[in-house]
Formats: sequence, structure tokens, C-alpha cells
Amino acid sequence: MTRKYNTEIHIDQNDKWYFRGEEITNREILEFFKSGLAEDEQGIYIKNKHGELSEHGYIKAEGFPLHIIHIYNSSDGLVFECETGKKYPARDLLYYRTLDDIFFVIKKESRYIKYRLERNCSNEIMDFLFDDNDRIVVVSGNYNYPVSLWEDATGVSLP
Repeated sequence: MTRKYNTEIHIDQNDKWYFRGEEITNREILEFFKSGLAEDEQGIYIKNKHGELSEHGYIKAEGFPLHIIHIYNSSDGLVFECETGKKYPARDLLYYRTLDDIFFVIKKESRYIKYRLERNCSNEIMDFLFDDNDRIVVVSGNYNYPVSLWEDATGVSLP
């Protein structure tokens, strides 16, 4: 059985992580939390497993919990590399921009965890963004992936 609780962790609009009002600055702790992020129908949580015990500690995200740090072309097309070291092929992602022109991606099977592009990626993505009949698309090989406008808030509340 999985224990579910509020971790009292939140991510502010500037993507800074906080615990009980204090910013989390320890790199190892942040990497642990970020690498354990998952989601379900209730929201975003940090997944912990201790033998038979499983915990889902939910977080509040006003900003973007994860960032894409590098985009590159491979023999299989574009690859988006996350700060956790995970790599996602372009075909596995959905592409969005906010009304404030913030570009982000979501894995196709996801609903809540959003990945904002780091500043250096803004330059990297420009080589793959094109205007196609008054819509913006990401071009990877022979495929065009539309960039949709995200008009809602990007944050995720606690369950």
C-alpha cells in the first residue's frame, strides 16, 4: 500500500524549490527530488520506496519542476535532454508556448509535469522551429510537431 501525503514542498513561479518557506539550495537534495518526480491523476509527487513501503509525497508547482538543458539532433531525430539526465525523443513530446511566450514540453503520456527550456536551449530550438501556414512547428527529420498555445495556468495544485 502506498502512503500519500503533502511534502510541504512547492516550486515558485521562478522554478525555485522550497520546503516550509525555505529555499532548497543543496544540489544533491534537489537532484534526489527531481529524479523521483512522478504524477498520477491527483498531481505531481516525489516517489520514494523503502523495501515494501512506498510513499507519494505531493508537491505544489507554480513554476516548472524540471528543465530541458540541451537539444540536439541524432540519427533518430531531435532529442531533448532533461537536467536529471533523462533523454526524450521529439516524437514522445507535446510542444507548447504560453501567452508570455515561454516554451515548454510535456511527455505525451503525462498531464502535469512540464519541462521548461533553459536559456541556452532557446537558441538551440530556434534551428528547428518553423512557421508552417501561420502555425509554429518543431521540425525533426520528416516530421512536424505543432507548438500549441497553452492558455491556462501552468501550475499544479496539491490534491
